[in-house]
Amino acid sequence: MSGFGYNVNGFGSFPSRTPPYLIDILVVGGGGGGASYYYAGGGGGAGGFQTLSQITPNLSTNYSVTVGAGGAQAFNFYGGNKGANSVISGTGITTTTGNGGGAGQAQAEAYSGADGACGGGAGANVQGYAGGTGSQGGDGGTSYKSGDVRAGGGGGGDGGSPEDGGDGANYAGGGGGNGGNGQTWLDGTAYAGGGGGGFGTVDYGNMEASDGGTGGGGDGGAASNGGVQANGQNATANRGAGGGGGARMVVGSYHATAGNGSSGVVILRYKGSQRGTGGTVTSVGGFTYHTFTSSGTFNTGSG
Repeated sequence: MSGFGYNVNGFGSFPSRTPPYLIDILVVGGGGGGASYYYAGGGGGAGGFQTLSQITPNLSTNYSVTVGAGGAQAFNFYGGNKGANSVISGTGITTTTGNGGGAGQAQAEAYSGADGACGGGAGANVQGYAGGTGSQGGDGGTSYKSGDVRAGGGGGGDGGSPEDGGDGANYAGGGGGNGGNGQTWLDGTAYAGGGGGGFGTVDYGNMEASDGGTGGGGDGGAASNGGVQANGQNATANRGAGGGGGARMVVGSYHATAGNGSSGVVILRYKGSQRGTGGTVTSVGGFTYHTFTSSGTFNTGSG
């Protein structure tokens, strides 16, 4: 990766007073928001999950960090909002997630789930539609419609192999699609889970809320003409995860709201005691972590 390398005297820069060290980097984009309108909306897709391992930083450079916001849920025809990019950049280096998570959709006869780093789940009204396509992670789940049963697809996750969101199904044994699972980084925490899809049916007894993907995805909501069993849940903060889809039945006034996607995160870690500055600094298991939950600057500690 251009811009990371030993600061060697005689190659255009002065020798650093601090010896080089190796850094692991995690960059997660913002997750997409869930959708709700009439019937059942899709879950939001997760933000992109990108890593760099054992990189030697340029000790004469400070690296600016941008943390992408999560997309808000929406109660409208078009669906939720996409998540934003996260970026770590500086002289000679740019590392991004590519894009934030795709939003879940509400009225799938006109719009499928939005594309993104992970695809948003499709909504269900007149018929089932495909979820959005993930450019880095999983695709969004397909929605389902049969009679008075409508189930939104789950948002895609960013698991080690792409984790697609679950398809909506008839809950005589189904429901809104579950969100795709995220993946666990070196700090032991899972990130980039997809949001669960919403589920709507006239039959109040056949309702079950869907699950958000591991890595902070919000659970999907469930509503019928008899009431609301659960609202779509917000994604866990700073995991780059998708919000859960919501649902509303036209015959009644019951509306399960959708959940918001969560903002991303940028984390740098290296072995030993603190060398640089920036972000929230913690020391765990012989490593120092710099965690950025909002935009800032990583100073490499050139002395």
